[in-house]
Amino acid sequence: QRISFRAAAVLVVFSCANFVVAAYGHEFVVRLIFPPQMASEQSRQLAQTFLSIDTPGDQFWLFATMVIGAPLAEEIFFRGFVQNLLVRWWRPPIAILATAIFFTLFHFTPVRFPIVFELGFFSA
Repeated sequence: QRISFRAAAVLVVFSCANFVVAAYGHEFVVRLIFPPQMASEQSRQLAQTFLSIDTPGDQFWLFATMVIGAPLAEEIFFRGFVQNLLVRWWRPPIAILATAIFFTLFHFTPVRFPIVFELGFFSA
């Protein structure tokens, strides 16, 4: 089935708008809640961790774990188990919201909170 030009255009506009809102919203929340030193220190520590991996084998396993293994395991747990369990008790929108909150708390790093919540919510 072919997608219409209008639907594709709406998708592109929505994606661009979402990127702008997420980026600026994230920056706004971070500046509002957390001191700049905290955000800078977390970013520096994360960069140092990635840069310390220097052998091709280690780089491959890091990539495989972060890009394939972790997301797959998280989807199975959060969508396959948690969300399906919550849908039995609550209406789907409430279950999706609760799953997104749980996903965010599981990945809680204060500086990344807005983006992680959005990913958890829209991945449902």
